Amino acid sequence: MEKISAGRRGRGALIYPLYFFNFEFIVISMEKETKQEFEKLAGMIKRGFDVTAQKADVDDRFEQVDKRLEKIETETREGFKRVDERFMRVDERFVQVDERFMQVNFRLSNIERDTEEIRKHFIYRDEFEDLTARVKYLETKLGIESGK
Repeated sequence: MEKISAGRRGRGALIYPLYFFNFEFIVISMEKETKQEFEKLAGMIKRGFDVTAQKADVDDRFEQVDKRLEKIETETREGFKRVDERFMRVDERFVQVDERFMQVNFRLSNIERDTEEIRKHFIYRDEFEDLTARVKYLETKLGIESGK
């Protein structure tokens, strides 16, 4: 602590600063203010707990949430049943479509086979005209009357 000498102040005794004597007053004053602050804080906490929901309120709220979740679960289950039924119908239709494609494939195979058979006996127009001209020439040379 700093002492102030008399030479500076004009008297012969040492003087302690004023705050040293008021320290006890300051500590007591701070204790009162701190106590008041704690009391205010305790009151705020108590009011907070008074405002918060009681156990019965919380239980009621949870029951409401449970009911809503059960409703959602039921609706979801029913929705998936409907979707499953639709998929089953779609699967049945795919089976029918598959059978139709098999029938079309069978018919196309028959057409291809018949076409190959026709090609074996097919004569191009140029060749036919050439052959008819030759036959006509031979008929004329041999004196045969044409059946035409």
